[in-house]
Amino acid sequence: MSFLFKKSTKKVSRLFFSTDVHGSERTYRKFINAGKFYQANVLIMGGDISGKLLIPIIKDKNGNFRATLQGTTEHYATEADLGGLLERLGTLGFYHKIMEEDEFKALQAQPAEIDKLFHQLARERLSAWVDLAETRLAGTGIKCFVTGGNDDDPEILEAIHREMSRRNLLMKIDLMTRELEG
Repeated sequence: MSFLFKKSTKKVSRLFFSTDVHGSERTYRKFINAGKFYQANVLIMGGDISGKLLIPIIKDKNGNFRATLQGTTEHYATEADLGGLLERLGTLGFYHKIMEEDEFKALQAQPAEIDKLFHQLARERLSAWVDLAETRLAGTGIKCFVTGGNDDDPEILEAIHREMSRRNLLMKIDLMTRELEG
């Protein structure tokens, strides 16, 4: 009967699962930090990682800036004053682009170009998130897996695949080796 009371020599996996970040910088940072906080050795982001809105920030001819956010037009005297707005946009998961009035009007008339810009900004954020995950998780032994969801355009997710394809080969080899040894 002593075998019933033996402690297992296998390390237990602790998993942290999250979903629906929708582009939020703050939420993504919390997700990446959750591994250490909850002592999880596997992080899984289960989809809907892309943001939903692109907010144009218009630079007026007088050098001031304006942006319409959630139905309210906000005005800023200088680019330095935009810091709070940019942080709020990141927290909300919105993308932004600072542009001249003429560029804004031209873009407004071309829905395909708006879509292209949205995808570009979303890919840039996802690429930055891959870099952040690598930096924060380096040396921790925590594995991170991310997949798209129904709100994630496959073109945007290419950023993860492109960034990870270079790095993922070593991770896959490491995982296969562990499986074979275990």
